[in-house]
Amino acid sequence: MDYGKMSIMEFLNSVASDTPTPGGGAVGGLVAALSMALLGMVSSLTLKKKDISQDTKERFMEIRENVFERMREFVTHIEEDCDAFDKVMKAFKMPRKTEEEKEKRKLAIQGAMKRAAEVPLQLAERISSLNKDIDYVIEFGNKNAVSDAKSASILADAAVKIALENVNINLPYIKDEDFVKGMKERMSKVRTFSE
Repeated sequence: MDYGKMSIMEFLNSVASDTPTPGGGAVGGLVAALSMALLGMVSSLTLKKKDISQDTKERFMEIRENVFERMREFVTHIEEDCDAFDKVMKAFKMPRKTEEEKEKRKLAIQGAMKRAAEVPLQLAERISSLNKDIDYVIEFGNKNAVSDAKSASILADAAVKIALENVNINLPYIKDEDFVKGMKERMSKVRTFSE
């Protein structure tokens, strides 16, 4: 399903339905994209001002260009998150009558759980890497739109926290201790926006 082509109401109805996807992880991707949209708006409004320096103008142009790429990336995350969770559900439904089937199912579950943890962690890392851009827009952006820049920060913070919750719920099911340790180390480096 192409979630990027859904209307807002179609997506909301899909989330509110009785299926597990799209769920929290997918919503986190949308929240991240909304954060970028607001960042883009404040950057665009700032670039319309006549009294900004060339350096500031170039920085806002760079941020604005990145915003559109990030929005697409975060909308793509919605699909990736749904696919990852669907693979977990599919793995749990695999047959387990014979020892061979049980082993195959166990391996499929572990692989799917790793992917289901990896996808939201990637989202958290990507959003977290934008903290300097968001801080810059709050500080130097059009002062008439500072509430929008701060709203972008609040949404980015929410998206990071949503993503980390989706990592945390999957880690206890993963038997590979080195993988789990690596994921926890990566999580410890993720910056939230309320710090």
